[in-house]
Amino acid sequence: MTASTMPPWPHTAVVMIGGQSRRMGTAKHELTFEDGRTMLETTLDRLQCMSARQIISGPMDIQPEREHVTDLQPNRGPIGAIESVLKSNLDDRYLFVPCDMPRLTSEMLKRLADALEHAEAVVFEQGPRPVRPVLPLGLRCSTAANLQELVEHETPSIHRFLETLHVAEVPLMDFEIDCLLNINTPEDWSTYLSTRESG
Repeated sequence: MTASTMPPWPHTAVVMIGGQSRRMGTAKHELTFEDGRTMLETTLDRLQCMSARQIISGPMDIQPEREHVTDLQPNRGPIGAIESVLKSNLDDRYLFVPCDMPRLTSEMLKRLADALEHAEAVVFEQGPRPVRPVLPLGLRCSTAANLQELVEHETPSIHRFLETLHVAEVPLMDFEIDCLLNINTPEDWSTYLSTRESG
């Protein structure tokens, strides 16, 4: 059964944009595939296949017809985006997905989101990677209290935030491991496009 044939996850999926993309040299959400769609549009398509609600965490002028949550405090990176969404009271569970992971599938994301039924935070398993992946990330809104306590004393990273939580790891199949690679540089983008063409 695929994500498109399963009942949608009845909560909110958040696509995260708005980073400065210094290494890429251009906004990553605007990178365009051969069919003319942008990285943001394809990410939203995947989220629409697996969730009941999709919102954008980022500037309001990017796809203004869609629901947005803007950062309460600018220039704090992904942790600032997460804090703002958790404080929005739009839902009690969220799946945070960066716009620069084009290999992710709706099926993978649905599996991760469903794991929030029995956990306050979920990520994919570390596997052979040297550090545990922190995105995509599923969170219950109750975790906002932990994050608030942290930000009162420091500017935490997502890794630091997760250290304060009981985090469940969702297993990956071998062929899914590379799906967690993101696009950071023009070389990454070229390699990804060439892989799509050869595949």
